[in-house]
Amino acid sequence: MAQSSKNRSKNAGAVIVVAVVVIILAVTFIFAFGGDGGTLSHIREDILGEGSHNGTALELIDSSTLPDATTPVQETDAVGDTLITLSDSGIEINGKGALAEGSYLKIVSGGTYTLSGKLSNGRIAVRAQGEDVVLILNGVDVTCKNSAPLYINKAASVTLLLNGKTVNTFTDGTSYDYSLEYGDAVEEEPDACVFSKADLIIRGTGSLVVNANYNSGIIGKDTLQILNTTVSVTAKNNGVNGKDSLKVQNSTLSVNAGGDALRSTQEKDPALGWAEFSDSNITLVSGEDAVQTETAISVDNCSMSLTAGANGANGAPSETSQKGLKRNQGGITVNSGTLIINTADDALHAAGDIYLNGGELSVATGDDAVHSDADIYVSGGKIEIPDCHEGLEGALISISGGEVYIVADDDGINAAGGNDSSSDDFGGMFGSDGSYLAITGGYLYINSVGDGIDSNGDIYMSGGTLVISGPVSDGDGAIDYAGDFHIDGGLLYAAGAAGMAQAPDNMTSNVISVTFDEPLEAGTYICVSGGDEQFVFVTEKRTQNFIFSSPELQTGAEYTVSYGGKYSGESENGVCSGGKYSGGTELATFTLSEGLNSYGRIGLGGSLGGRGFGENGRFGGMQGEGHQNPFGRGERPQADMPEPPEMPDGAPMP
Repeated sequence: MAQSSKNRSKNAGAVIVVAVVVIILAVTFIFAFGGDGGTLSHIREDILGEGSHNGTALELIDSSTLPDATTPVQETDAVGDTLITLSDSGIEINGKGALAEGSYLKIVSGGTYTLSGKLSNGRIAVRAQGEDVVLILNGVDVTCKNSAPLYINKAASVTLLLNGKTVNTFTDGTSYDYSLEYGDAVEEEPDACVFSKADLIIRGTGSLVVNANYNSGIIGKDTLQILNTTVSVTAKNNGVNGKDSLKVQNSTLSVNAGGDALRSTQEKDPALGWAEFSDSNITLVSGEDAVQTETAISVDNCSMSLTAGANGANGAPSETSQKGLKRNQGGITVNSGTLIINTADDALHAAGDIYLNGGELSVATGDDAVHSDADIYVSGGKIEIPDCHEGLEGALISISGGEVYIVADDDGINAAGGNDSSSDDFGGMFGSDGSYLAITGGYLYINSVGDGIDSNGDIYMSGGTLVISGPVSDGDGAIDYAGDFHIDGGLLYAAGAAGMAQAPDNMTSNVISVTFDEPLEAGTYICVSGGDEQFVFVTEKRTQNFIFSSPELQTGAEYTVSYGGKYSGESENGVCSGGKYSGGTELATFTLSEGLNSYGRIGLGGSLGGRGFGENGRFGGMQGEGHQNPFGRGERPQADMPEPPEMPDGAPMP
């Protein structure tokens, strides 16, 4: 949790304040949760038996409802210059450029070859150095019990053209004999059912089935493209690897792999090691990462279902990486499409920036839904996260558009220096680390067990809607920051516990912060009314602190805060509309002053700098006992609203 006082001084006395905070925190946790040495997660489980996610029902999209992202193409009907018929009784070759030795076929020259037939224990090798080869697969079924059934050893490029509506199958055994021709025991090549040391293209209106019992399914050691076709891979280890790059376009691709499902692993050249997916239906089930690349991942108009780990988000913790989309050196861009991601580890994980520009994401994960060691930019689309540890985590998080719904076992959003190790429960306690969260547009709903939004630096809000159904534990707050919370626009509803509650502290928008004498139970209405306006919120969990800001709150106008009662309209994510509030208990009536207006006691998080209203209008001190407004009635310290750092456009593909 990022802890901070709102009236920080920069002299030596700040050291004393920090020391006091540390002591009080320790005492608070001991008395609140007992001294049995239990972890914070265990503590939360003990005190949240009523359920921490009640209120908003989110669930993963049913994969059977995924739309078809592909576009039909004209059926391929190709004939090669050389015709080859495969058979256990002998391989028949009609043309030039190929040789046969029993059940072993060698393509030794560039050209176009049509293959059909079956080998129950044979193999095909391509050795045409510097030449282009096209293999028209017209219904082949090749099994090799001791090596790769298709081994492209040398060529400039090889195209597998899956002809017509034919099904073409390659199956290997459980062990490889590297003494066979072109085998390499030192490099252990080949080590995939379909193995290519040349640029490889797989296309055509037929289909390719790969059954890899030894190691990997398809490996292209240079570039690998899957275009306008259908490919199905089952692999003991990794499914499909385009080492230099992997491109899937207008295709249906399904992979079931014990290791990674899809990979691009070239780490020595920053222009390589990327994967690009467009207009495709992609289903991946993996024991490790669903997609792993070195430098880039981009998704455009794809229907994707990714499951990583034996039982996805419900799987047991593992030391093995079991992420959805993982980029080791750079970032991830999602522009459009529908993605269902169910992972034991992070759903989206990147060392670089993550851009979520559009599409629909449905994510369940045993760890973070979206994690970047750098920055996260959400500018469009719809993101639903029904199950995660933390929703969005990065050093800089910018939300400028789209819809985001998060149900989190810990913090909903954590701006905390990016890497996992930096986001401990006391991150940012000793001051801002330069991280920040910026909300300039869009709609954001968070239902969290831990902090709703947590920044180890600043928070900026100038637009959009932010709704937080935050923690019931006094060890967390709906809003938590170590720097400043600048707000000059947007609609803010934040409900949670009072012990660590924080409100915005640097604003041009008016803000109301209410701490009730006793917690309100789930299903209790809170109404802020003035003139003909009613702003009504219904609690989804036990709530003691409530923060509200709207551009419609008018300085100098009279407002009343009430609770309980009933509402005749509807509610969505706690925000009520379309009806009238009545019958509640009036808490206080007051004239709204500029900036922060506070009622009630605030805990360690504090809520200094605004006007108190009502009989209990007091401000949080280090003990949570409340202090009188140190700035006088209706006054607040003035500060210029800084501009958040400029947000870059989407990341280009290399």
